[in-house]
Amino acid sequence: MLRDIAQVIVLVEDRGSCAHLPDELSLRVRCAVLASGCRHAFFHKPTIGCVLRQLHSMTTTDVLVFVNSDIVLFDGLMAAIHTLENVSKKYVMVGRRLDVKDGFKVDVRSKSAHKKLELHARQVGFLHGDYGLDYFVMKTEHFPVDLPEFLIGTWRWDNTLLALLMARSFDVVDGTSVVTAIHQGVNSADHKLRIGAEYNDKLAHAFMRKAYTLGRVNAADFELQMRHRNLALAPKTHDRVYSLYKCIIRGISFGDPLLVFLANSTHLKRLSEVHEWISSMREINYLIISGDVDDADIISKSEAKVCYAPTATRSNQLGPLIPATAASLLDVAQLGVDLVFSQAFPIDAEQAKEVLSPVRFGQISLHVYETNMIVNIVAGEVGLEYLRRVVRALSETSISTH
Repeated sequence: MLRDIAQVIVLVEDRGSCAHLPDELSLRVRCAVLASGCRHAFFHKPTIGCVLRQLHSMTTTDVLVFVNSDIVLFDGLMAAIHTLENVSKKYVMVGRRLDVKDGFKVDVRSKSAHKKLELHARQVGFLHGDYGLDYFVMKTEHFPVDLPEFLIGTWRWDNTLLALLMARSFDVVDGTSVVTAIHQGVNSADHKLRIGAEYNDKLAHAFMRKAYTLGRVNAADFELQMRHRNLALAPKTHDRVYSLYKCIIRGISFGDPLLVFLANSTHLKRLSEVHEWISSMREINYLIISGDVDDADIISKSEAKVCYAPTATRSNQLGPLIPATAASLLDVAQLGVDLVFSQAFPIDAEQAKEVLSPVRFGQISLHVYETNMIVNIVAGEVGLEYLRRVVRALSETSISTH
């Protein structure tokens, strides 16, 4: 029913499956067998990295839509693509699917029945969670072919793919309100219980640490909206942590320890000194977190990797209100990277040492050099618990978190 689609590629696991393709679709639909080497030797399941490379090599169109085979799409897809092509040079569109509990049957050759199915799904269907990504739309030239060999049929690969595209500064668009996507099987097995779930989970952590959790619809930059019968992109409002995470993953390497500075406007005006200090440490994987909205002009003119976090205090699981820049450090730690936290600007170093030493434990090291305090924090729960204790200790003293 998607008449404007120029090419359809159906990838199957054995040639016999292609015999089910109706003759009238043979000119538009290409049925291809999974390439040799695309099956995991132990789990005997296809791997998504290999599948994406095969599909990319077969595609001849400017725009590529990857969709799971249990998803039904409608005309809104084409309208969304035309809009995106006019407003963005580097985009990826995803969206939430609709689950229809009572199931459905439809004559796909009938346009009226097809339209009736879409209206029915919009009325009675339930939107799936924003972690479920059943389609990806982007320019073919931008389609990633370097995703690890995740197993198909279980979780994590789709979230990791979207997080990877976010790290590469794609405009991430939520097409849920325009693109109707119906799932043909509601009662699917729990992902945790599927074959290869643990394998994919470990692969996602190894590739992007916990940053793969950013790969969700709610973290999109924009959303498609219908305005006066025309489609338009609107900025998507979401939790401040999403913005911070996207800024972070676009500026760091997950394989190296991350040097984190907490800064204010005064410090940012001394960025040359920060660069000099970083050079003396021979540290290339660094990030500056600023808590002042007025820093925007300084940040935009600087080549330094600076992310913004609001300055207002907020409460969290620690109990008391803590400065937001310190809370942002906890947010960064949640990504699972090895942190090197530096309070690199003038503070009472001896007081800092006195406060932090009692809460040191595990594989944590604390060094004080004149007015610079350096704390190395390993990734994982041990490091995260240490950081919680550090923030609690700082919040109960007069030590400046700037």
